Order: sequence, then structure tokens, then C-alpha cells
Amino acid sequence: MQFHSRRVYEAWAVAALAMCLVAPVSQASTNAAPATASLRVDVGGYHLHAESRGNGQPTIVIEAASGEAGTRNKSWEVVIEALSRTHRVFRYDRASLGSSDAPPLLPRTFQDSAEDLHRLLTKAQVPGPYVLVGHSIGGLIVRCFVDRYPTNVVGMVLIDSSHPAQWAASSPPSSPLGKPDVQAESSQVQPGQAPEEHDLVVGSNRMVRMGKLVDLPLVVLTRGKRWRLDPNLPDAITRAAEKDWQEWLEFQKSLLTLSTRSRHYISVTGGHYLQLDDPELVINAIQGLLAELLKAKSLPHQKP
Repeated sequence: MQFHSRRVYEAWAVAALAMCLVAPVSQASTNAAPATASLRVDVGGYHLHAESRGNGQPTIVIEAASGEAGTRNKSWEVVIEALSRTHRVFRYDRASLGSSDAPPLLPRTFQDSAEDLHRLLTKAQVPGPYVLVGHSIGGLIVRCFVDRYPTNVVGMVLIDSSHPAQWAASSPPSSPLGKPDVQAESSQVQPGQAPEEHDLVVGSNRMVRMGKLVDLPLVVLTRGKRWRLDPNLPDAITRAAEKDWQEWLEFQKSLLTLSTRSRHYISVTGGHYLQLDDPELVINAIQGLLAELLKAKSLPHQKP
């Protein structure tokens, strides 16, 4: 199903239950914002910088887009401010970004970054379980994390997430959902070409071998068709952009097949950075997922 952002609560089966999580957020808005704790953790010979804000389970873990230091990314501030009043929100700088060290071996894969995250959460003693929120390439990293550590995760939110078929070596350009040859491990991306030295082709090919999420609650958020970098673009460019959006939508829809408990929301006008353009959509979707977990009695109710 697809819903616009202003109708996101109507999409959840039990609106009253969702409000039991939303109401404390509104009540707490008059109080001081939760303090932010800064961490620097050795994950195996190099250190990663992280920040933790708020308390309450499950812990919400944010994976930022490619090349972006998570703790310095201001586009998340409104979302984190809202969610941290009832839950712990954890974000960090991936290796080579922000205040984190560079890893000893390059290039890297999405799987390497997922292993970094697991070591970081473990050594920093960040309590689980986790709801993973991945934006853009961050969506690929959280998927790799779930594949490797499924019992640690109770839900996942993909924000205009990348799709491995975008870079898989043998994917036909005309088929966004084409299945690549998983035997092909030679990269078409030279080291240093991709942000963070991620080898996009090798990492994407390896993701083809991953299983589905089965019944893990999954929310897919997609940028809006009407979003434009410039509203005054010529008609020809606008039509081309709409065609690109339709192709992107096919990628997004395919993500829904990862789980039997998936939901899809499309922003009205928000762009790729939905957490900045349409924070209400992101906040409501995550709170709705938390409400679903509470309804299923997967977690105890957490007071702010």
C-alpha cells in the first residue's frame, strides 16, 4: 500500500495504539531535550566516533547516506529530537568520515561497514534490540547488518534506500531488478572513485546472496514524484525526471518483498533527504513501527 505523509497514521491498523507512543512525545516537548553522549570506540585497531541521545528500548540506530558523517549531519536533527524523547537514538561516523579513523584496508564493502557497526554497538554497550534506519546507501548497510545479526534487530526503516541492482556487475541497464551474476566479484569501480572507498559492485553482488527478512517489520519511505531541485525546470527535463522517478519507484517497490510485514509510504513533495524535507513522514513511520512492536508485545512499553 502507498500513503501520503499526512495520512501515515491512518495506514496503521491501530491508531489508538500509535497515539500511546506519540502522546508522550508531545507532552515531553515542554521539557529540556535529552542530553547527547559522545563516544569514541576502538572497533579493531581504529576508532569510530558516535553519539547517543535519550533512553528507552528499542534503540534506534541511524545509518546516514554515502560520504556523510552521521554525527555532523544536520538533516536528522528534527527527527532525532522527536524520537529521543521516548527512545535511545544512536548515530555515528562511519570509517574515514567525520571524527572516525580510516580503516586499515581499502576498498571496503557494505558488509565491512555492517561489521563495523556491530563491533561499535557491542563495545560501546549500546543496549538492544535495535530498530535500524538506513538512508540511501545506509539502507544497504543496515540490510547487511540484519542478514548477519537477525536476532539483534526488531524492525527496519529504509529511507529512499539504494538498491544493490544499481551497481551489480551484470544487471542489464534496462532492467532495474535484473539479477546479477553472483560469481562476478571483479569490481568496475576503481579504489577512491566511490565515497568511503566502498566497492559498489562487489558489495552489491554479495547482497544478491542474502536471504529475505521473513517477518521482520519493514517500512519503506520513498521520495515524492513532484519533488524538484528547481520548480522552474523546462518541461523536457521535468518529463525526464518523472521517468527517472518511475524507475526509482520500481526499485523501492521491490524492497517490499524483503518482508511479509512491509509497508510503503511515498512523500508528497519530499526529496531524497526525506528526514529534512518531510520529517513528519519519517517520525510518524518510525513511531508507527514502534507501535506495531508494542501491539505484538515484542517489547515492554517505555515511558519517556
